Amino acid sequence: MWRDLARALAILVSMSLGSLAQQTSAKAKFYERLRSNATGPIDNVGIRFWFEDARAIPFTANQAADIGGRFTLHIRNNVGHGFLTVWSIGEKGGVEMTPREGRYAGFMMGKQEYVVPGEFQFKTGATAKRVIIVFSRSQTEQASDPASAEERLAEILRWTGRNGRQVISESDESTPEQVGRYVLNQDGAAVATEIVVR
Repeated sequence: MWRDLARALAILVSMSLGSLAQQTSAKAKFYERLRSNATGPIDNVGIRFWFEDARAIPFTANQAADIGGRFTLHIRNNVGHGFLTVWSIGEKGGVEMTPREGRYAGFMMGKQEYVVPGEFQFKTGATAKRVIIVFSRSQTEQASDPASAEERLAEILRWTGRNGRQVISESDESTPEQVGRYVLNQDGAAVATEIVVR
């Protein structure tokens, strides 16, 4: 009897831990929001980004660095609308890689996958270049220049909310059609992340 009770308890604990892991998974929350037609407050706003080689094979930044070569950067959001800026920052300053629409920063992004103009080269021994991505539902939350992109990155990553840290992330290196890094704001505000390209 005690063995059966212990076995049942172990199964319940295992199921609870699995459920808890799913609840806190950035990827799971990303796709839950993407599939949702919910009304009311928007939470779990995020992006998925990945690199593709010339054969259109997706890679995470770590995988691209391991392989080396030239890659394009792809980004998708999970709310269907918002504003995106991508900044390339090197030793001699930085440049905005997303087009400006009007006088404010922030490319208006819909449900479509966005391909950042240009290529990124991963090469052993190369000087590191930082890429900062900022995505928000409001254009007023965007970075306006390289310095403000760095400030927004630091600020957004410090935010805490009802679920602890607002911004969470995780990578998937193997699931077909889902390879990439998922960066998500659990409270629905802006997200920011940094990629180091070397």
